[in-house]
Amino acid sequence: MPKKILIPPYSAKLHNPPYPEHVTEELRERMRKGPVTLSRDELKRIIAMLEILSDRCGAAYQVVFALADYADISEDPEVVKAIDLLAFPLRRGSFSPFNPKKIMEKNRAESERWQAEGKRPAVSGAVKRSASRPKKKT
Repeated sequence: MPKKILIPPYSAKLHNPPYPEHVTEELRERMRKGPVTLSRDELKRIIAMLEILSDRCGAAYQVVFALADYADISEDPEVVKAIDLLAFPLRRGSFSPFNPKKIMEKNRAESERWQAEGKRPAVSGAVKRSASRPKKKT
């Protein structure tokens, strides 16, 4: 009988399910050594991990769709692809590169406008220095 390699313990009280990469590596290692058998506790841990991952994908789906709808890019093919991958995570596909057309067009138009004006574009997230300081009283 193959030597048992324990999957990291799961405790609902501690909210510490095993990370998927740990479980997959340990299962691969066990497969290299021979036939794999799982105990009832190990199966419960894997099921708990899959349920948590499914819940997180569902929540991420809702967040991404709400943000895309707010940004008015929910019809963009790249966004639809990302939302589909969150809805069906086992479907083949990749999130990257993520370049929604509307955002790319907006960035291109803004860059051309800045070049035409002879100015450099602002650094993303930069704020005017005076905006963060209160005005001096004179």
